[in-house]
Amino acid sequence: MDRTDVLIVGAGPAGLSAAAETTRHGIDTVLVDSRPLAGGQFYARGAATIDGLPEQLLEGLDQGHLELRLGTDVWGVFPDEVVSLTREERSELIAYRVLVIATGAMERPQPFPGWELPGVMAAGAAQLLVKDSAAIPRGRVVVAGTGPFLLPVAAELLAAGADVGALVEAAPRRRLARLLPALIADQARGREAISYLRALRAVDKRFGARIQAAKPGVLVLSNGEELGWDVLCVGHGFVPRLQLARLAGLDVDEGRIGVASDLRTSRAGIYAAGEVTGVGGASLAAVEGRIAGLAIARDFGGWRRSSSTQFRRALARRRRLQAFARMLSSTYSAFGALELATPETVLCRCEGVTLAQVQAAAGFWMPGEGARAAKALLRCGMGPCQGELCLETVSAAVGGGHAARWSQPRVRPPIAPVSVAELAALAHERAPAGTEPAQ
Repeated sequence: MDRTDVLIVGAGPAGLSAAAETTRHGIDTVLVDSRPLAGGQFYARGAATIDGLPEQLLEGLDQGHLELRLGTDVWGVFPDEVVSLTREERSELIAYRVLVIATGAMERPQPFPGWELPGVMAAGAAQLLVKDSAAIPRGRVVVAGTGPFLLPVAAELLAAGADVGALVEAAPRRRLARLLPALIADQARGREAISYLRALRAVDKRFGARIQAAKPGVLVLSNGEELGWDVLCVGHGFVPRLQLARLAGLDVDEGRIGVASDLRTSRAGIYAAGEVTGVGGASLAAVEGRIAGLAIARDFGGWRRSSSTQFRRALARRRRLQAFARMLSSTYSAFGALELATPETVLCRCEGVTLAQVQAAAGFWMPGEGARAAKALLRCGMGPCQGELCLETVSAAVGGGHAARWSQPRVRPPIAPVSVAELAALAHERAPAGTEPAQ
């Protein structure tokens, strides 16, 4: 079984920044990510890479203290500071002194009538297809939903040669105008926004209209308009990716990992950084990664003369970026989990379970139960996504719109696909103590 001082899960802006600080302070670090290239979705924009790392981030990393494991999934966290990994159908165990969870965010699941139709995809998925595979959607593309992410997605699709026919933003123009003072004050962000708007100047735009339903070839908006589409790219913001945090038994409050100011979690020896502590963008994630890395270096007794000053500056920058993130969140208000759904809307796409089916089955389970019972009776959360895409919406369906009121299924390993042969092979290593997740 391998051992390391620091194990970082997630090689996006937060994970890379944390690794830069730990390795710079001479701490042996293993950086793990499921993608074949480091950088996360943010740095996947055609960036030049060296040994799997974005070229612009190499300067801060001491590669002599870094081991990079790409294309690798974490499927278990166990009580004795041991994590199980899988890569190319081979599992292994690695022991750590400090674990950093920087697994980022995923697009918010927002069920609406027709979201399971062929040709409907997440906006981020469309972006990744262009970035990673140069796969350009054919036919008329409509980008719809809400949030600042729609602009770069539409612009990148257009630049790649896609026929972007319309951009539909649910937020009204007058609400978006609130962002102008902040964009003027932050010239870099302002220039970025202007570049997207210029790129999309010829694209038909709709503001203040939400998705009502998607039908084959027709998108129905809340204002009664109908738009033709061949590919519908939908985005309604992001939510933290929390499966690993729940598996590790961390405190999760209001859909994010609870952390102290130095990004320690509720469990000793585990830090969290980036979107898992609250969605705020790549710059905030990178700053949080730096804070976590510096805090770990302090714990290891490796601070240099300038480390304390760098730590204080990073904390101050984090506060400024959090303020901007809160302003964005209030401008692009997220919809309720079921706000766009009708009784016939599919909530669990893996198992094809509708909102009406979940509500009808509610009479069969005991008071206080919820998503656990829906899983047992309807198989919600038992498909390939293991509840990652439907857990909150199913919980809301049985909780009167309030997912937190209802008990949720416990996350157990493996949280990534592993074969029986892989598990059997682990018997030749040291089996982790206990079979339940760490508490």
